[in-house]
Amino acid sequence: MKKIFLSLVATTLVSASLYSSDATILAFDKKQAIHSCKEGKELSETFKKKKENLDKELQDKANKIKTEGEAFEKQARANLLTPEAFFQKQNDLNKKMKDFERTSTAKNEDLQADLESKANLLTMKMEEIAREVSKSKNAKVLLDLQAGPALYISADIDITDEVITKADSEHSKPKKAATTTSSNN
Repeated sequence: MKKIFLSLVATTLVSASLYSSDATILAFDKKQAIHSCKEGKELSETFKKKKENLDKELQDKANKIKTEGEAFEKQARANLLTPEAFFQKQNDLNKKMKDFERTSTAKNEDLQADLESKANLLTMKMEEIAREVSKSKNAKVLLDLQAGPALYISADIDITDEVITKADSEHSKPKKAATTTSSNN
């Protein structure tokens, strides 16, 4: 519903601006900008490494539980356990498997939430940069190529590469340390 509304608004704005003699319409591909800028590539690589590390950690834990399960089975088949010990080990192993499943799910959800949070921040940054570029070119309308109803956009109004370049230059600048000042009143 939101996309339909946004499409109608965009169409209305584009139509209205076409009647104006000094109308400037620009467009950018937000998805391409996010995936092509340095910060987006770094985010993707960082997530990939974190996911690989998490998968390895979880696989190691799963293998440990599996080894414990196989040892339990051998002891049970060889009748080396008293009935009390058998049930105790079985309960301990079941508890470890349930804990592993909960931990695995929680860690994967946390990693996904972290990625989504950082991706949302990057999306807002790309949109802000696109607005800045549009304002500097005195544009009346800025279209997101992934969201709009436009069937064709001329390359000469596409500012995606300019947005990526500006984002990369801002990302390359040294980060200013946050300074805090305290007032003694």
